[in-house]
Amino acid sequence: MNEREEKNFIEDSFRKYFSKDDVIAIYGLGRNTKTILDRCQEYNLVGLMDRDKTGSVVWGMPVITIERAHELSVNKIVIIAAQVNVPIIFRRIAEKSRDFGIEVYDILGERLEIERDEYQIDSSYSTISEENLKQLLEHYDVISFDIFDTLIVRNVLIPTDIFRIVERKKGYLLPEEVRFSETRIKCEMRLHALSGYPTIYDIYEEIGRETGCGDKILDILRESEIEEEKHALFARETMKNIVEYAIDNGKIVCCTSDMYIPENILKDILKNAGYPEFNRYFISCDYNVSKLNGLFLYLKEAFPNRRILHIGDNYEADIISAEKFGIEGSFQISSIYKMINDSACQKLLAYDTSLADRCEMGRLFSRQFNDPFLFSFSEGKCIVRDNYCIGYYFIEPLLSSFIEWMLAECQKDGIELLCLGSRDGYLIEKLLDIRSGFKKSNIPYKYIYASRFACTFAGMVTEDDVKSVYSNPYNGSATEMLITRFGFSPSELFEWGKNESEEEYLNRHIPIILKRSGKYRDNYREYFRKKVGLPGKTGFFDFVATGTCQLGFENICPETRWTGYYFIKTHDPNKARLDIKSYFNPVLPYEKQSRFSENYLFLEKIITSFEPCMKGFTSDGEVIFEAEHRSKIELDRLKELHKGIYDAYENRLSNGYGTSSKELSDNIVDLLNKEYTWMEASFFENNFLDDWYSNNNHDLKGFFASKMFHK
Repeated sequence: MNEREEKNFIEDSFRKYFSKDDVIAIYGLGRNTKTILDRCQEYNLVGLMDRDKTGSVVWGMPVITIERAHELSVNKIVIIAAQVNVPIIFRRIAEKSRDFGIEVYDILGERLEIERDEYQIDSSYSTISEENLKQLLEHYDVISFDIFDTLIVRNVLIPTDIFRIVERKKGYLLPEEVRFSETRIKCEMRLHALSGYPTIYDIYEEIGRETGCGDKILDILRESEIEEEKHALFARETMKNIVEYAIDNGKIVCCTSDMYIPENILKDILKNAGYPEFNRYFISCDYNVSKLNGLFLYLKEAFPNRRILHIGDNYEADIISAEKFGIEGSFQISSIYKMINDSACQKLLAYDTSLADRCEMGRLFSRQFNDPFLFSFSEGKCIVRDNYCIGYYFIEPLLSSFIEWMLAECQKDGIELLCLGSRDGYLIEKLLDIRSGFKKSNIPYKYIYASRFACTFAGMVTEDDVKSVYSNPYNGSATEMLITRFGFSPSELFEWGKNESEEEYLNRHIPIILKRSGKYRDNYREYFRKKVGLPGKTGFFDFVATGTCQLGFENICPETRWTGYYFIKTHDPNKARLDIKSYFNPVLPYEKQSRFSENYLFLEKIITSFEPCMKGFTSDGEVIFEAEHRSKIELDRLKELHKGIYDAYENRLSNGYGTSSKELSDNIVDLLNKEYTWMEASFFENNFLDDWYSNNNHDLKGFFASKMFHK
């Protein structure tokens, strides 16, 4: 989109969504606000707004506070900014605009509202508490537990995904026309209809009759299924506490469950999950009857004249049937799948169409909703208790899916070397190192030092290059910009001329800037020559950027063909010619892009290294760093979070899980926001994102709810 098209887009959107009868203030002092002022003069525009320019006059309009907007009867504030920055700006004025009854919109006419802090969970969850169950146990002699989704859970979203995993790994053993998962389900259903409640051995005999496969292949498939079940299953930890509590209080404990896996295998599974030995096991396939059809009678006959309490997750099978067959008491907990449906996180179920995405959700929620009593105090939200958990469950899925995309794009583009720019590339390099232990890649990669300051300074060749750098947003005066962005000391600055404009003052410094830039560029080239070489087709990883560093590299190493691979390329018409591929790919800067685009600020604190930002190079090509502004506590928390990412990625690769879709991993990151999660982890406490290049800082705590829970 060129500048003329962008101006037309802004004008058309403003006219489409806003009325001349509105009293409007515009938040933002970018060039597109000027477009509205120039082209929409018939509108009732009474002021501009900006966090740092309040009280000044810009383009003949006063820059006002939210209080002054209320006094002027403003009924609509329009935020004109790139969409990635709209949520950040809105948070500054959200509460006061609500209090004053002023509606806030983006340029696309979407009304912005404060996220709800409380999710309305079903009131029945208030009674599903650990304490209530322990009190109930006191009145019974025998405590019966359902097994699956009650005592143990799978790390897949739906049980039949185990069959699909077996198919992925062992399906080649069957005739080409046979789909293992479909055959496995069909054969079990057929046996249910013909003979009641088969064992896993009965089911595989039926698969043999269906497919003509011999015993050897059937044994391999059956054992593979059992091993996948064992690998996927683990305890619901608070239910393990309940079992131990019952035993400690002299209760008889047993299992009553509908399942095709017989007692001898289930005992091993429960033992591996950390459960003690149960007194009895009543499994439907061993008794050829289900809970719905009389399995509870065997439980009741085994313990005559004893009061029995049954605990399970299925209302029909565990509550209604228990009552039907004379079990004195019952207590229903929720399966993990039901908890997802009932929770603030249920939006993720829209991405359950692929095995990889279902497995991703299974791994996440089997841990986050492992506690069946969670909603009695979390109000339907996750609780993120430590920094390791943030990395393991919420950040790693996005990074792993991005890495596969980036490597595939590099392969298609014939990239000879992938450069991972500091500091964002540090974590990506470590993950690529882990990946190389499991998968071969034809794309060599190298971590290189880069920063907006260094690349901008080294990349300025012409006066227009310098003026382009001037035009980038900066929160401060011209003299402050010359010091921060161009490396001047206060004593090196010219005196201001009488009636001299900021532009004129800045332009007088251009000859000095260009002279210094040439020397800086030579040092950077020496660094490249020593550390990287100068390959032909070179890829460059950046996190969220307009292409500033890449543009600098093109001037530093003009003989190299650069292609960028970013999470998000943000819009800048001055860099439109750059060859950049964006994982999240917006068409226009004002469009809704992804949940990621609203969360990237706090992700910048995660996708980083433990070194300070680089400042420049010596003439020998050695790196010079800025001072470190992060505390030891901040860096230690970052290490904990990174450890979670590394462990999750290694586990993903070693188990062959594959990667989730971009859409799902995008929404998993979004779960860290306060609408879905209570944040008990310490990583974001007193954590600010400093953007010295633009002379801004952002307080990240507004993203998160920090309510603490103690059971």
